[in-house]
Formats: sequence, C-alpha cells, structure tokens
Amino acid sequence: MYMEVPPVSVETLGALASTLENVPMAQRQAVASIVLTQGYVDELLMLFDTLEEAGNIDKLHEVFAVFKALILLNEQALIEMLLSKAYIVRVIGALEYDPELPTRPRHREFLLSKAKFKQVLPFASPELEDTIHQTFKVSYIKDVVLPRVLDDATFTTLNTLIYFNNVEIIEQVYADEQYLPSVFQQVVAADAQPERIKEFVLFLDEFFSLTKMLQLKRRTEMYRDLCSKGLLDIFEPTIDSPENAVRMASTDIFACVVTHDPNIMIAYLLGQEAVDYPLLRKIMVQLTCDPENGVQTQLTEALRVLLDMESLKDCPQQEEFLTLFYDKMIHILCAPFQSDAGEAAGPSSGAAVAGQGESATAGIRGEGSTLANSRLYGFIKNNVSDLLSFCIQQHGYRCKYFILSNNIASNVLKLALSRDMYLALAAVRFMRAFLAVGDVRYWRYMINNRLFEPIIERFMLNGARDNLYTAAVAELLNFVGRTGVSSIIEHIMTYMPRLNCSPFSFVFEDLRTTAEQLRKKRENNAERHPFPVQVTSEAMRRSKSSTQEQRALFGAAAATALDRGPPSSDDDDSLASSSVSGSASLAVDDEVTSETGSSSSSASGSSKSSRARSDDDGESGVPSLVAEHERAGKRRKSLTGLPAGGVA
Repeated sequence: MYMEVPPVSVETLGALASTLENVPMAQRQAVASIVLTQGYVDELLMLFDTLEEAGNIDKLHEVFAVFKALILLNEQALIEMLLSKAYIVRVIGALEYDPELPTRPRHREFLLSKAKFKQVLPFASPELEDTIHQTFKVSYIKDVVLPRVLDDATFTTLNTLIYFNNVEIIEQVYADEQYLPSVFQQVVAADAQPERIKEFVLFLDEFFSLTKMLQLKRRTEMYRDLCSKGLLDIFEPTIDSPENAVRMASTDIFACVVTHDPNIMIAYLLGQEAVDYPLLRKIMVQLTCDPENGVQTQLTEALRVLLDMESLKDCPQQEEFLTLFYDKMIHILCAPFQSDAGEAAGPSSGAAVAGQGESATAGIRGEGSTLANSRLYGFIKNNVSDLLSFCIQQHGYRCKYFILSNNIASNVLKLALSRDMYLALAAVRFMRAFLAVGDVRYWRYMINNRLFEPIIERFMLNGARDNLYTAAVAELLNFVGRTGVSSIIEHIMTYMPRLNCSPFSFVFEDLRTTAEQLRKKRENNAERHPFPVQVTSEAMRRSKSSTQEQRALFGAAAATALDRGPPSSDDDDSLASSSVSGSASLAVDDEVTSETGSSSSSASGSSKSSRARSDDDGESGVPSLVAEHERAGKRRKSLTGLPAGGVA
C-alpha cells in the first residue's frame, strides 16, 4: 500500500514535511518516484520564491523542513535532480532558512558573488565546466549547509556523487591531449610571469590530488604518460620558488609522483648529469633551508622513498643513484650538523658542494643567521637525523663510510642536550639505529668516541620526571643488554655509577644481570686457562700453508681442530675429557704390552713415531693440548685395530 503524499500548497507545507520525515524505509523509493513524476520539486521551488518575496519566515522554515526531508530520503535519482544545474542554487536558498540557526546564512551570495571560478587555460568542453561547478556546490552542501543534519547513508551518497564527478573531471582533462602539455610548457617558459606560474602550479596540484582517487593501474598509465609529456620539467623552476604557495604545491606534486613510481623520478634525476644534477641539489638545499615545515616534511618523505632499498629493488639504476647520493649530495643534506662542528664542507672530507649547494647552505652556516637560532632549525635537524637513521639501516657500507669519516654521529647525538624533547628523542632513535645494525665498526667507533655521553647526561638532567625520554633511554639500554655484546655492555657499565643515582635505576636490572654474567664467565675462563695460547700472525700463516700436511699426519678431524686455532672456552670441557680418556688409554696400553709382546712393540713404535711428529708440529705453532689429544687417539686406535690415519 502506497503512502499518500499531500499536495504542495501554503496550507499543506507542515503536513508535507511531516509525511516526508516519517516515510518508512520500504516505501522511500515509491515516495521519491511520486515526487519526481508529479512535479513536486518545481511546485515547491515556485512556492519558495513566492514566500521569500513575501517575507513569510514561518512558512520558509517549513519549506526548509520539506527539502531537508527530500534529501534525507537518500534516493539517488531524487538527489541528482535536486543537485542538478537547474535546481541546485534555489535548493541551497531554501536550505538557508534553518529554524535552529540564530541568523540566516548567505549561502547563495557566497556561491554567486564571492566564489570565483578560474581557468588557467580554457576548457574545450562546456560539460566539463558544468561538472566542476556541480561538484563544488555539492561539496559545499555536504560540508557547510547540512553537516549537522545529514545521516551516514546520505553523507555516503553525496560522497559517491562527488567521487564520480571528480573521476569524470580527471578523465576529461586528461583526454584533451593538448591541455596538460600546454600547462607544463607555460610553467617552464622563460618569459612566464610569477603570477601565472602560481596559477598553473596550483591547478596541477589540485589535479594530482584528484588523481589519487583513480585505480592504481589507471593512475600508473596516466603518470607515465604525463611524465613523458614534460611533467618532470616543472619541478626545477618551482621547487625553490620564493612564493610559498608555489613551493608547497610543487613539493606536493613531487611527493605524489615519487611515492607512486620512484623509478621514473630516479631515471629523470640521473639524466641531468650533464648539468650537475640541479633538481636533486635543489631538493637537498630546500630540505635543509626551507622555512615551511610542510615543504620539509614532504621532501623528507619523498627522499626516504627514493633511498628505500625495498622500493628500489626492481630499479636498474639503483646503484648509480646511491653512488650519486653519497658522493655529491649527502654532504649538503648534513650541512646543519657539519656547521655545528665548525667544519665547512671541503674536498678533503669528500664534500665538494658546488654552485647552489654552497650558496644555500651558507645561509645556515653564516654568522648572525636567524635560521640557525630558530625552532625551525631544530625541525630541520630532526628531519635530517631521521633520514640518517634510515640510511644507516638501509645502505650498509656507503653510509658507514660517510658516518665514520665525517664525525657526523657525535654531532647528531648532541641533540640529546637540546631543550626540545623531540630533538632529544631524535638522538635516541639515531643511537638505536646505530646499535641495531650490528656492525662491529660502528660499535668500536661508539665506544672510542663515548657517544653515549650526551644521552646519559640528558637522562641524569631529566631527574625524577617520568616522561617519554626516560622510557626511550631505558629501552635503549635494556636493548644493549639483550644484544649481549660484551664490549658495549662493559662501556655502558662505566656510566652505571651515575645511573644508579637516578630514581629510575631499577629499570636497568636486566643490563646489570647481563653484565654480571659476562664478568663471571670471564673469571671462570681466566681460572681454567691462566696462560692462554698466543698464536702469532706468522704462526697462523705457516699453519694455514701446511693444511694438507696436517691432514696427512693427523687425519681430517685433527686437521679441522688445528685449523680453528687455539681452543676456546667452549672447547675446554671436551678437550679435558679427551685428555682424561687418553690417559686411561695409556694405562691400558702398558698392561697390554706386558701380555702381548710383539704387538706391544708395534704399538710402542707407532706411539713414538706419533709423538715425534707431534713435537715437530708443536714447534711450528700447533697447540700442545691438541697434539696430546691426538697422541691419545692414536694409541686407542692401535689397540682396537683401527687404521692410524682416521676412522674405519
């Protein structure tokens, strides 16, 4: 049974609004069909115009209720009609008369007078322009006019309409083969005016933000085609523009392209070798000098993608790009930390920064620089520190050579003494990356230069404050304990008298336990081997050169033991037990000699020959304990009838 919808008149507005607000879910489609086919929308808008001219506010409130109920019916066909070009402005006018608002908002005045539509270049299709206008107005209704009254279902319907409109806009703009290439050419033109460049770049920024809605395959095809038509050429003149809006928009487009396909950008950057890689240099300079935090953040994330070994695993130019970065670019990136140490980048340190790199970083290093004393400079250091931590984990020997040869680590860890907590935490993250790599050279450098000093000092200055820095340092030191690296643990224990004075000394119990276990192990080893065997480099060389002779004399098992060098503490028990069993075998040998006669003399001769060979090898650096073990084995084998050279 269908519901009866009251006709449109001044007297029935209240009843019509009440009926539409209480339509059951099962009958919404039928009611929407009645409204569409019987001309309700046209009659309501005509009545609205009449009531607005008369100034009848009470009835206008009822008109608002009717249109709100029509939208909340959430029927696709009805919503598309209400938001069509012929009706949308008048519908928005009816929605101005919300009885719950103290004053009437002027939505139509804003849309018709204040909101300006700009075209950087004229569109070839009038339908495209209509779609853009409709999308803007639907978004305005969703976000400004009815945000309080929309339910989830209607909100989703409006979002779906906006989504499909945006996809249509993108496809129509891209379908015009001359439009976007013309925009790219206008940006890089030598005679382009700054204001026009700003308009073009802002248009491209909005276009690429909409392309994120496309499916991955379609977006990939579009990006590759646009890159081949000149998209990548727009970054060099705009990424360091003096206009903040242009610089931010250009950085946003750059990050969008890099995040989607870093291989395209790497190929383009390496293709600028003939002109000394101007775009990559500008990126490094902006990352360390740009006054906008947003630009720095975007460039940091984009550079992280370009340096990520996982994203570059299929890139044929991976090694070439990393070589370029560490040979010519990383010194520009680390200029804030090099300036702190008073070390100007020079050829002696491999930091031959020429051209724009020198002039830009000079602003940081120069005396009286306002940037060097600002919080922005701290934000720059935080970004660079996180990038270095990322490079330590990703790039192995390249980053290790740079870090160890330029004294960067000690300057980065001075951030722990900064008054800003986020910088102190950046130092802890850097040290955590240093430790997590598991490289002995990093550890040795850390110990020799006492890199833990600023972190421990800040921890002690933190006092009884239970904050994030305290938790981060506690986790860092306990991580050292879990690694079980004795040299680092011993180094940390030199700070333990100071750490014991902290109110949070109890959190280092695991570290103390590990250190105590290592100490006891060293003491036990010292008691069991008070005179450790010393093998010189010459003896090791002679031993290695005579491997075949050792195998011929002692058999495969003994030669393997000799190849290992002096016995370790883990081998002590096995060697000791072998010596005991060898002594027992000697005792048995004496008894058998008295009973067997000739066989005894044969065994004795074999024993003397074996002993003589062992003495000769002992003089050439073979450990005497291993030789004794072999002599005992020879005697056992002669008694049991096994071959003297090995196992039967």
